Amino acid sequence: MKKVLILSAFIPHYREKLIKQFAQKCSLTVTSLELEKLNHIAPKSEIEKYCNLIKTKSLNFFEKILKIYIVPKEINLSVKQEWDTVFAFYSLRYPHRLFIFMWYKSFKKKTNWVWVGHIYGRNNMFLVKLLRRFFLNNSNGVLTYTNEYVEKLKSDGINVPIFSFNNTYLSADDIEVLPIEKINNKLNIIFVGRYQKRKKIERLIYLAKRREDVCIRLIGPGMDVLEEKILEYGLSERISTFGSKIGDELKPHFQWAHIVANPGHVGLLVVTAGQFGRPIVIDNQCEHAPEYIIAKETGQFFINWENNEEVDKIIDLYKSSPSIITNMGKDLSELIKKQYTVENSVKSFRRFI
Repeated sequence: MKKVLILSAFIPHYREKLIKQFAQKCSLTVTSLELEKLNHIAPKSEIEKYCNLIKTKSLNFFEKILKIYIVPKEINLSVKQEWDTVFAFYSLRYPHRLFIFMWYKSFKKKTNWVWVGHIYGRNNMFLVKLLRRFFLNNSNGVLTYTNEYVEKLKSDGINVPIFSFNNTYLSADDIEVLPIEKINNKLNIIFVGRYQKRKKIERLIYLAKRREDVCIRLIGPGMDVLEEKILEYGLSERISTFGSKIGDELKPHFQWAHIVANPGHVGLLVVTAGQFGRPIVIDNQCEHAPEYIIAKETGQFFINWENNEEVDKIIDLYKSSPSIITNMGKDLSELIKKQYTVENSVKSFRRFI
């Protein structure tokens, strides 16, 4: 079998199925930083049974002072062993990977080097664009999150093979469109994900304070920081917080929920909404991860979550027309089942081995 190395930032629970299935097609080694420090959920099973998982640490000085990650174990793995293909997540925050890449191009030309990931960051300086074009165009290919990003990279002058692995964590069998509970004058709203300021989850608390006809469940690591504010506003009967829930643990919560709310930055929550056949309402003022395109392609609602009039209009629409909930959730699920499954992701990775 081909020897494959993945230089990843981390391997949280939502990468578990991809790693398991890909490991069946090659001899796979994967690196991962400590998940607890990053507030991510670890895989449920022992992923080491399927691949050689190397847990790594970055050098503390560079991480704390310069906000970059230098990972010695990745350097040792790359230099001291022979690999048929290296998949490296591209980011200027991991500068040692750029030097490893240059070393490979000079001394290990038979190894395929493939850059993976979002590729684009928040910095659009000319030098950043120049470096991106140089490193990507001298590689053997690029795997990015969505077809939209494939086209964007091509338009930016990247001329090596580029494919989307349609970022997801679901197998086709995971998708189950749940029936919608009757709306008894209250709309049940759910949010799932780790707490981060950029996700603006507090907006949902203000919504519940303003409207008594909504009930909200907030699920994910770090949600306990919101409990004081929920108690302060006297909303504990209509807003509930939960810790980490994944897989089947989420099913009863989505059976309860009518819609998914994303009042800030959105990512894989779009996929989670589609897994259970629930529509998602996304903020149109924030920057989003590439997965937002799934919502856009299926006609999900994008609104200004700071505009009470827009928010009220959507809530009233859902309450008065439950069939819209059913139809929009079904559309989201169908696209995910067709294009955004781990089985399709593995096919994209296998193109380079």
